[in-house]
Amino acid sequence: MFCKIKEERLEKILTKFYNVLNERVHKKERVMPKIIENLREKLLIEAKKQVMEQGYGAMTIRSVASACGVGIGTVYNYFASKDILIASFMIGDWLECKEAIDIGCKEADEPKSALYCIYKEVNQFRKKYEILFSDKDAKANSMVEI
Repeated sequence: MFCKIKEERLEKILTKFYNVLNERVHKKERVMPKIIENLREKLLIEAKKQVMEQGYGAMTIRSVASACGVGIGTVYNYFASKDILIASFMIGDWLECKEAIDIGCKEADEPKSALYCIYKEVNQFRKKYEILFSDKDAKANSMVEI
């Protein structure tokens, strides 16, 4: 008889627990993950802004994620590391530089003009990233000699 009372009580407790749990699950709204349009571009813009304003050492994956309103893991879904993030926005600017060089060389009427175009565009790129090229933190963490 004692076992039967325990079983009935246990069944009541489990039933009550199940009902409470079930109620909470059904009341809880299903939240879809937020979709941020052009997130990759936003991450690149924010990272570039932070590097240019504060330097290599101050820009972190965490600070970029926070400024964009996403989690750190989300940034890592797009960029494997801080250096890859920085290289990604730099390569975008380098491709623009290369395109300007290509156009300038095609329009040049003599080799001297073409060489000047190349010099001007590469120098402009160098000046744009001078803060990064001369940053001691960036040099210390670089895999490539700058």
